[in-house]
Amino acid sequence: MKATKLLRQLLTCGLLLSLAFGLGCYRAPIAQRTLAPVLDYGQMGYDALGTHTGAVVILDPQYGRILKRVARGMDVQFTTSPFEVVQLVTAYAALDSGVITEQTKLKCNGSDELVDVTEALARPCPAFFAELSTKVPPTAFKRAAQVIGFTYYGTESVNASTTAMRPITAAIPVNISGADYAALTTRGVGMKANELHFAQLAISLASNTTTSERMATIIATTSQTITPPAIPINKQALETIRKGLVRSVEEGTAMAAGTRNGHVAGKVGSNDENALFISFAPADKPEIGLVVFLKAGTGTEAAQVAGRFYRAYFGK
Repeated sequence: MKATKLLRQLLTCGLLLSLAFGLGCYRAPIAQRTLAPVLDYGQMGYDALGTHTGAVVILDPQYGRILKRVARGMDVQFTTSPFEVVQLVTAYAALDSGVITEQTKLKCNGSDELVDVTEALARPCPAFFAELSTKVPPTAFKRAAQVIGFTYYGTESVNASTTAMRPITAAIPVNISGADYAALTTRGVGMKANELHFAQLAISLASNTTTSERMATIIATTSQTITPPAIPINKQALETIRKGLVRSVEEGTAMAAGTRNGHVAGKVGSNDENALFISFAPADKPEIGLVVFLKAGTGTEAAQVAGRFYRAYFGK
């Protein structure tokens, strides 16, 4: 099924992720455009990547749009496992269903050390999320993934005169259990998502809204499909997760993304070959977000790319 002219226009406008906020390319108010500095996001992304082979997706979480996508040595479009970033889904599913609270403590790794979910998100704690896999059923995990970002809406043409808007969901294994399910909820094994899914995830975390909330209005006014219910996000669960993302940058695995005076929130994931980092800043009032993907890179290096971008953006 081919993307329609509408889809290409939406991608050009950077509004695939934010159609609910307007029908055209977003333009800041005249006063804001006059006073705000003009930033070359593309050059900032290239500078942040340095010599790494990878891609950077730069986001405006306030309006849910992609500002720029840049890549070096690869295409700007990519598909990958979420790696440990998937732990955000597992944590949300557990918090949303009441399986755990912010105060619940479980084992972090092989020792008897107990940590809460914010600390588990900030540092390597696979045992914590493996334990949650025994408490959160696959159906709840899949629903949580779709709610917090692993679904975006795209267009497809059934014929030349009809354009339909439909949800496009990340590939999530079904009918798995035991060790396979633990590997999914802990390291994202078997799950595949593209850059638009990760962009949606970062925007949801930063804006306290779900994809369906951001898309419901435009679907109702511009397509011939039924408007999906605007599923609200569990803000209490999300606030707990955001605390973990801040801790990850301040004291955990993503410290390389930190700035001197600004608060960045983010989560790294990696395997032996590639790395991923999603983030936004400032954590308390997000105005910019990033998805960083590196080939032959580490989680620390992906966080370093984000750190260089944020320091350039904030001038610190």
